[in-house]
Amino acid sequence: MYKTIIPGLVSVDTELRSLNGFVMCQNFDFFPKTKNKLKFHYTLKVENDISIPEEYDLRSEYYVKKGEAWYFSRNIFFWHPSFKFDQSTKTLSFNRDYLLMPISLGGIFTVGEHLSNLIDLDLFLNEYVVMRGVAFKKDNSVIGICAPGFNGKTTLLKKMLAGGALYLAEDYLILDTKKSIIYPTCPLAKENFWRRRKISGNIFHLISKKSQAYHPLKLDKLILLENTLNQQTTKTNRTVEDFLILNSLYFLNNLFIKSIIFDRSLTIKLLDTINLTASLLNRASKRVTYNFDDTFITSL
Repeated sequence: MYKTIIPGLVSVDTELRSLNGFVMCQNFDFFPKTKNKLKFHYTLKVENDISIPEEYDLRSEYYVKKGEAWYFSRNIFFWHPSFKFDQSTKTLSFNRDYLLMPISLGGIFTVGEHLSNLIDLDLFLNEYVVMRGVAFKKDNSVIGICAPGFNGKTTLLKKMLAGGALYLAEDYLILDTKKSIIYPTCPLAKENFWRRRKISGNIFHLISKKSQAYHPLKLDKLILLENTLNQQTTKTNRTVEDFLILNSLYFLNNLFIKSIIFDRSLTIKLLDTINLTASLLNRASKRVTYNFDDTFITSL
């Protein structure tokens, strides 16, 4: 049996129940397990004998590639975090020092952040987009809302759930842009103090087995939302590309992922996919600006 990260889309082979920094799914047991590997499948292993090969094909700072595998290792006093990622099998191995790293430090990303960014890149190259947002089903209408951080998305979601809406996603909004399908994601389970974002545990009390989706659903409406404290602002001139740069493409912050893009000469493909994604989202979405007034939901 494999752990389901995104129902119908992403699975992992691991005994771990969570992974530091992997906010895409902080509880590997939130969704039912799957007997079959899903379309995007990864393996996680704890190995304490990882070492960088003396000869390599490519080096990008501390990231070294030999054949189909990428390596990373640092020696910082008594702390020696190391990992290996085999691209051919999508196997991410890491030692205990790296496993226990709680947050990114000094430019060193957590294992969970690397896994999230690897998944994000794979999805985007296959025309699935990961955006910051929430989603729910209300009155037989599946609604997705993408907005910057601290713009009231989770507060709005909790109000919808309290009113009987079906839970779909919180923080990670994953769309098949060609088919207009939205995938369920696990809500954030812990307070990420380094992001200074308070996550109320009562969102879990609002979600029961009958009030959450376990399969992807057809998206009816996608709202690209921007809240403001300027009472005179009632509309936005933001483009879809603006929302993508701010609320998506997280993997571009990661030097390891950018090194993979460089090695595989993926830049042109990424740019083409950005243009295609923006075109599809432009037809499927509505851009709005509000002054933290969520009554607009009643008119959707």
